[in-house]
Formats: sequence, C-alpha cells, structure tokens
Amino acid sequence: MAEQSGDRVENRVGTNFGPLVQAGTVLGGVNFYDTSRPPLAQRALLPEPSLPARFPPSALLRSEYKIVPFHGRGDELDDLVAWCGTDEPIGIRLCTGPGGQGKTRLALEMIALLVGRGWTAGRLRTGCDESTLGELCALPADTLLVVDYAESQPEQVGTLLEVAAARPAGAGRLRLLLLARSAAEWWPQLQAAVVDDGIAALMDEAEHALSPLFGDPADRSRLFTQALLAFADHGGWPRVELVPPDDLAQQRFASALALHMAALAALLDHQDAVEPTRAYRDPAARVLHHEQRYWKMTAQALALPHTQPRTLRTVITIASCCGATSRDEAVELMDRVPDLGGEHERVRGQYADWAHELHPGERWLNSVTPDLLCERLVADVLVEQPELAVAVGRAAVTTEQQFTLCTLLGRAAEQHASVRNALGTIVASGADRLWLVAAALTSYLARPDLMQAALIESVDGVTDRNILWYVAEQMPHTHRSCELKIAIAEQALRQFHDGVDRDVVAEAGLHLALADALTSANRFDEALEHYRGAIRLFQKIVPDQPERCADHYLRALCNYATQLDNNGRHDEALKVCDRVLAEAERYGSGDDGYLRASVWWCRSQARHNRKQPAKAAKAMERAVAECRAAVASDERAKAHLPLMIMNLANRYSDLGWHDEALKTMEESVSIYRERESAHPDPLNPSFGQVLFNYSACLYDCGRPQEGRAALVEAARRLARVTEHHTPRLPLLWSVLEVWGRRLAHSDFADETVRAEYEELATLHARTDWPVDGRRGRTAFAIMLDYWVKLGQWGDRAKAEKWRRKTFEIFPVQSRLLWRAAQVAALRSSVSTRDRAGE
Repeated sequence: MAEQSGDRVENRVGTNFGPLVQAGTVLGGVNFYDTSRPPLAQRALLPEPSLPARFPPSALLRSEYKIVPFHGRGDELDDLVAWCGTDEPIGIRLCTGPGGQGKTRLALEMIALLVGRGWTAGRLRTGCDESTLGELCALPADTLLVVDYAESQPEQVGTLLEVAAARPAGAGRLRLLLLARSAAEWWPQLQAAVVDDGIAALMDEAEHALSPLFGDPADRSRLFTQALLAFADHGGWPRVELVPPDDLAQQRFASALALHMAALAALLDHQDAVEPTRAYRDPAARVLHHEQRYWKMTAQALALPHTQPRTLRTVITIASCCGATSRDEAVELMDRVPDLGGEHERVRGQYADWAHELHPGERWLNSVTPDLLCERLVADVLVEQPELAVAVGRAAVTTEQQFTLCTLLGRAAEQHASVRNALGTIVASGADRLWLVAAALTSYLARPDLMQAALIESVDGVTDRNILWYVAEQMPHTHRSCELKIAIAEQALRQFHDGVDRDVVAEAGLHLALADALTSANRFDEALEHYRGAIRLFQKIVPDQPERCADHYLRALCNYATQLDNNGRHDEALKVCDRVLAEAERYGSGDDGYLRASVWWCRSQARHNRKQPAKAAKAMERAVAECRAAVASDERAKAHLPLMIMNLANRYSDLGWHDEALKTMEESVSIYRERESAHPDPLNPSFGQVLFNYSACLYDCGRPQEGRAALVEAARRLARVTEHHTPRLPLLWSVLEVWGRRLAHSDFADETVRAEYEELATLHARTDWPVDGRRGRTAFAIMLDYWVKLGQWGDRAKAEKWRRKTFEIFPVQSRLLWRAAQVAALRSSVSTRDRAGE
C-alpha cells in the first residue's frame, strides 16, 4: 500500500505516457502569469509556457509548446515580419484558415522573433478592459498584439480597434494580428461598425487566407515521421520510425493537426502494442482513446471515488464546455455534473483540481486542446450520452460560461451531427440568459443557420418577455435572420399579450419587427396583417409620445403601403403613400429624405403594376433624387440607394430606353462592387438580384458575352445565399432558367460554354429541390439538353453519365420522353414501310 499524508499520495505511479504521474501533481504546475514580464504585459498578454513535467497526450499537440519543428510557413512569417518592419504607425492583418492549419503556431513564431528585436509582443488575453487595451496601444515601444479566435471576440476586437485609432502621438508602431477560422459573417459586420476612416481603410486590405500547410501529398510521409520523432523525444518514448499510413494522400491530411494526430496516434498505439481496429483511420478517435486512459490513471492515482471512464468523460466534457475562472466556480460546476451531483464539496473539489491540472490555460478550468480534439470529444460523448445535453445546458450559469459553451457548440456543429442534433435541447435546458447569449453570438458563427435552428426550436421555453423583446428589436430582419426573428417576435407578442401588465409601445414595436421579418421571408400576406396591427397600436400612443413613436409609426405606414402593392391592392397603396407624407408633416418628419424616397419608390412600384410605365419611371426618378440627397446623413439611404437605382433602370427598360437603362444599372453595379471591396458580404442577395437585371440590360443592348458573365455571377452568388435561406430559391431558379436559355443559343464548341453547362447541370442535379412544376421542367430540360449535346460533341461517356443522372432525378419526365421517342420511332418505321410499299 502507498503511504499517505493527508489527502496526498506520495508514491509514483508508472504509465505508458513517458513521464511518471505523481498523484497530487498530475502536471508540472504551469504558471500562466509570467512574473518576469512588466505588470502590464502580465495583466494583458498570455505567456508562452513550456511543456510541463507531466502531461496528457493532447498536450503534445498544443501549438504553444512548439513540439514539432516549425515548418511550411516560412514565406508567411517573412511577410508578417516585413509588415511589422514598415514605417506605418498602425497595421492590421486578419489571418484565416480552418482549425488545425497552424495559425496560432505562426503567430507564436512571429512573437518570438519580435520579442528578440525589442518589441512588446504577445497573445492578448480574453476580456481585457478598454483601459488595459488603451495602455497597450499607447506604449512607446513597438507593439504586436495577437488576438486568437477573433471571430468569437467581436466586442473585444471592436474595442481594440477603437483605442488603436485614438492612441496618442509618440506611441510606437502598433501591429494587430487577428486569427480566425473564417471571415464569413463577423468581419463584414465589424467593418461596418468601425467609425474611424483610417482603421476602416486598413481593414479593407487586412484579410489573408492561409493555404493548407501540407498541401503537397509527396511531403507528408516525411513530415509524419518528423512529427512522430518529435513526439517520442518530448514524451520520453524510444525513437521508432513507423510506416506512415497509406491514406496520407487524402486531402484531410493537408491540415497540420490531422497529420500530427495521425503521427501521435501511431506512436501511442505502438507504445501500447494496440492492434489496429476500425478506428485505425480515425486519428482523433485514437488520440482521445489514449487521452482517456491517461485521465483514468491520474484519477486513480488521486484516489478519486468515481473513476469509471464514462464519469471522467462527463466531467471533462462539461469542464470543456463551460470552464471556470476560479476554483470556487469550478467546484460549483462539478455539482452540475450528473454523476457528481450531491457529492460533498471536498469530493467535488478533488475533481475540480484534477481537471484543472490536466489542461492548464488562461482560465482556472480550461477546455481540452486543440479545439478540434475538444469538439470531437463533445460530439462523441453526446452520441454515447444524448441525455447529457440537458446537463450541459444547465451547467453554464455565468455569462462567460455561456459564451464559452455557445462558441464551442457553434464550431462543433459544423462538423458533427450529434452536436447539431443536441443544440436545441442544450439551449432550451439552460437559463434564459443562455438563450440570449446564443442569439447574440449566432451572427458571428461561420454557420449561423445551425444555431438559429436551435434558437427557433427552444424559443417557446424563454420565459423572460423582456429578453425576447430586446432580441426582436435589435436583430436585423435580413434574409439571414428573418426566420429566427419571426419566431422570437411571435413568442414575445404572445407573452406581452397574455401578460398581466400590457405594454402597448412594446407590442406595437413587436408587430412592426415581425412584419419586417415576414417581408424578408416573402410572406407578404402575413406581413400586411402585422403592419396593420402596428399601425393600429401606434395610432393610440403616437399623439402622446411623438418623440418615442413617430418614426416607428411612419415606417410602419410606409411599409404597409408597399405590402398593399405586393398584394395587388395598388390604388390603396397610393392612398397610404399620400397619408405617410401628411403624417410626416404632422409629426415633424417632413424633412426625412429617406422616408420621402421610400414613399416615391412605393408609388413607382404601384404605377408599374397598374401598367403606367411613364408615371412609374417619373416617380422612381424622384425616389432616387430624394435618396441621393439623404445619403450623406442617413445610413438607410446609403444602404438602399443602389437598389433604388436598379429599380429606376428597370423602369427605363419598361419604356424601351435600353441605353439609358444600362447606364443607370451600371451605376448600381458599381456601387455594389465598391461596397464589396470595402465590406465583403457574399451572403447579400440584393447584389445577385442587381446582377440578374444587369444581365438583361446587357442583352438588350446587344452585349451577350458580358450579359452571360453577369448571369453566371448572379447564379453563383444566389446559390451560396440559398444554401441556408430557402425563401430566395425562386429567384435563383429564375436565374438558372434564363442561364439555360442563353446557353442553349451559345456555341457548344466553346470550352467556356461547356464548362458553364457542366456547372449549371450540377446545380440542378439535386433531389432536395422540387422535381416537378416549373423548376422541375426547367431543370429536366437543361440536363437533357446537356447530355444530348455531349453525345453530339462526341463525349459519349460523359453523356451517358448525365443521361443516367437525369433519368434518376426526373423519372416521370424521363418516362414521358422515352414514350415520346418510342412513338416517334414507330411513326418513322410505319412511314418508311408505307414508302417502300408505294
């Protein structure tokens, strides 16, 4: 038996993981506050720790320990160092790439180089306050600040940019390096929010996407062996050269982390003499297997009361999902682990200490790292214990824990079905504030639609009506979030209507928010009803509260007029337009240029729908003129100006003024391209609509090549938009139909035409779109046309492939076509026999 001293076991327990595990000091006590640094750096920057004396297998994969020699990013490192060496006072870079591509390691190498040259350089801690950020940006020494996971810290990044813009004269050079998995949603939003023109200009050119680190398959066997030997040296194992897996040429091993996990898994399997199993080709699963064995051994060494693998996985999963900033908070978190609920505080403290020592980091209790390994762990545990979803949601009680949980889940859901399936349950099981945090984060995720689906699923469980009202008011009603906003506003309206204390102002605003969202979802009949509801309530309160309610009331009236027109009630729409202008004068908004522009826009549409093209064009000219005048002082006018110009071009086309229409449409396209350059937004459907109309103008003016190019760009943009927003599918299908007609009259001998046919046929070759109706007929005709032309061209193999695919997706149309062909052949045969008889 081991000798004991209090709760501390003094023996040393051997493991197969190289270093010995000493109970009570599972790790070597990593200090994440480097006292050798000045106080400001200690407070604001993460240290660069060395590998501790004792560690789990996953530690060998952590970028901050620099286990594997730096490789493959020499050019990028030279470029970043040269960027720091310029005389510019401020510089901003955004390096993007999927998880495991070496972003953090690249930053660490850069930090080490610059520290050696006298810079203040390091990774910024999360949660730094504005004062600390201001001190850093004002340092007289040259300074590099690295923000890892920038996409999950938009508020801190925004504050950092603000204080950087306001730093005093005499400060040293400042470089901001932001690391993120992608710039998809959060970066354009951040750019749009930046006030300082200088910072905005720097952000325009900031994004640099990192290429796959191990893109050349020929290098991977050598790099595999290099990593394996590095792991053996640092883990205390004998050096062995194992045969690399035969699947390293697969694209997944272009990722540094994937290749390194394969090497570590092979080494650990060899050390433990593990026989290859079905998981042999799943390095993440194999690393986690060894990681969990280490957890069990350390837990047993600490004499923890429950060391079953399931319990330990649960503890680490909840610790990874939530984290804790202090030991007390971690002990409380352990009480929310199902297998530990009700245990004595001393026991919960033992588990908290165990988890704390396993994975050191910035907080007291940290996630398993690297991130992709943590996400895989959570996904696997949710497969094994789907009931744990409820406990995970309830475990996150502090705001920081809720942000940690939602960020991790949002990333993991992209790759793991078990996480996607559990999202709704997790969000619904937590407090209302967890739901609020998820709603706040959703637009910053690479796949916001996944979290939005969970929020919609769980919205009925939110009991705080003020949270629902706040989110409904603040959330934009764009195509990306309209379905979520509809669900929130509907639930909020029910709670306000059924509540003891009615709040008419809130209810009126919710009717307006719901109507706007329904409009974005193309649900015009329902939108009309809620605009009426908003107007009815606003009319009761606006005379007594004009400053608070008049703008909302006038917007509701104006949008109501537009929806009347969309529903075929054109004369009523024109009357409401007159009413809007009269009410605007009454409530002191007669000089609101954007409101007047919107009214004239609605009048133009109504005139167009009443077949009055000249009056429609004249009204649209007035709308554009009013909008131009308002652009300088009104962001709404600035946002809608190119759409109004597009509509003016459409009205000129109605009159047959094709040259004037093209000139006008080119201005709209030019504005959108300028905005795309400054604030890329590939998920904006408006530009796709503009390009579709631009294509028609080009064809009208006899410029078919340019017209088809615009059509192709419109199709590609709308295809991306509709991946997660189905209300825009009819617009995409219209674009694809026109594209097919244009291609049918193009020269199939042209290589570009054949490539476009392939792209168009591939877009249509899907079973989740309707296979009947207009879309079905169009898709069948395009795919049929393609394989027939392929056969005529002489590519019979590809023609047969597309023929089979067409017949599989459209069996009804194919049978009809086959019967028609048989009838035609029979008629031809009869005709031939008749002529022979004659």
